[in-house]
Amino acid sequence: MISSQELSELLEPNKVSEKSIEYSIETKKILEKLGTPHKIDNEIIILEELEVKIFFNLLFRIKPTISDLSVPKILSKSSGIQIRNKFSTSIGVRIGRPEKAAPRQMKPPTHTLFPVSDKGGPTRDLLKASRNEHFLQSIQQTLYSMQ
Repeated sequence: MISSQELSELLEPNKVSEKSIEYSIETKKILEKLGTPHKIDNEIIILEELEVKIFFNLLFRIKPTISDLSVPKILSKSSGIQIRNKFSTSIGVRIGRPEKAAPRQMKPPTHTLFPVSDKGGPTRDLLKASRNEHFLQSIQQTLYSMQ
């Protein structure tokens, strides 16, 4: 993010055309802060191609008036293009190492030898399953199907 003073320096280039914009070498730090690709030729910084189109539409088509607003708001107001702050939201993700992960076990652990299916609830409780009226029939059918 650049300051309003740095923006005013960008508004005063040596030469402006729709094909190229030329700045003095003093604006190099500002352009680097913005991450703008540029060329240097005889102590003159030259912007070409896509960068010229962006700078021309944001800065020189209608010259922005410097005020106490933030730089993105100043440029949005003058250009008509909505400019938002970077990283207004972020999504966090926890990424682990699956090769080091411990095996997942049921809580509480099951201690039955009988297949109670979903009749014992999420804990597969044998006593809870035995209260079901069709419990013994289910076990007999399961045992006979295993043979």
